Amino acid sequence: MARRSTADPAALTKASRPAGSVVLPIAITEPEWQATVAEIAKIGGWKRAHFRPARTDKGWRTPGQYEGGKGWPDLVLVHPHRQLVLFRELKSARGRLDDDQARWRKWLTEAGADYDVWTPADEELAIHVLLGPRASRR
Repeated sequence: MARRSTADPAALTKASRPAGSVVLPIAITEPEWQATVAEIAKIGGWKRAHFRPARTDKGWRTPGQYEGGKGWPDLVLVHPHRQLVLFRELKSARGRLDDDQARWRKWLTEAGADYDVWTPADEELAIHVLLGPRASRR
């Protein structure tokens, strides 16, 4: 599990969801979920980086230069005023990390980064982390 500061709303983990919160399976695609998280982040004043894959004659490729190959997280979110940087891999309800993504998760968490995998069932958590505790629906 990623190292987190207990003094910040981002410290809320899946294991410590707000009492009484309900997790419902939501059948949306990963791109739809990513658009939802991006909109929540925008409302919360986050700056975000996402690198979109493009189709080439050699298949799908994500432009960019970085060590470690494939598997970089879907979103890097930065909130200068809250002094937070988050790495989030977004998956559909049935999505799972592949080996490259698991390797980046390992490297980032070992370096102390705030890394998590969010699925549509984590919508309340995403709202809480990105907008703050007062924004939670419960």
